[in-house]
Amino acid sequence: MQIGMYVGLNTPAFTLVSADRQINFSISPSDAPALPAGQAVTFTYSGKTYPVRVSQAPSAPINGVVPMAASVPQAFNLPFGSVGSVTYRISVANGILVPLNALYTLENQNYVFVIVDNKVTTKNVTILGEAGIMTVVTGVSSGDTVVVNPPPGLILGSQVQPIMQPTAGTTGKVTAQGTPKVAGAGGQGGSDTSSGAKP
Repeated sequence: MQIGMYVGLNTPAFTLVSADRQINFSISPSDAPALPAGQAVTFTYSGKTYPVRVSQAPSAPINGVVPMAASVPQAFNLPFGSVGSVTYRISVANGILVPLNALYTLENQNYVFVIVDNKVTTKNVTILGEAGIMTVVTGVSSGDTVVVNPPPGLILGSQVQPIMQPTAGTTGKVTAQGTPKVAGAGGQGGSDTSSGAKP
């Protein structure tokens, strides 16, 4: 409104708002229990990252997502109406971390190829969780040599020469209690070798 302007009856001339600022965002219902009030998250705006904390407990989902809010400290000079991204980290599962491209399925059973005494065998695994290109499983042990991208026609019991790749670490929202060795397996008879893709 400007001085001298006519204002109609019941027309709001101004709005009082709190000086406190908050960030509104939504998360999936499965992630909501891991973000209670007080949980640290980060807000990225215009190339800068600001540490903030969740200011409300998760509520019931609305249209498939859970609305959340995080308080913004007064020291952060964020303009009202800022649009950015909220990032948080939660634990999806604890177990052995292996690349997704090492997993195979047969008759609803997941398994991986492993190398024992330079021979190929399999181990059945159970998937506990996944994020990005990695998955957390049970059924293999820390120190097992898991085959990534095995060559076509790989037969159980084949003599192979493993070509070791860097061990995978944790990524995204996944945490792990150990990581098996990752290898690309050579062809049958052990005469040809081909490295698997790096995880």
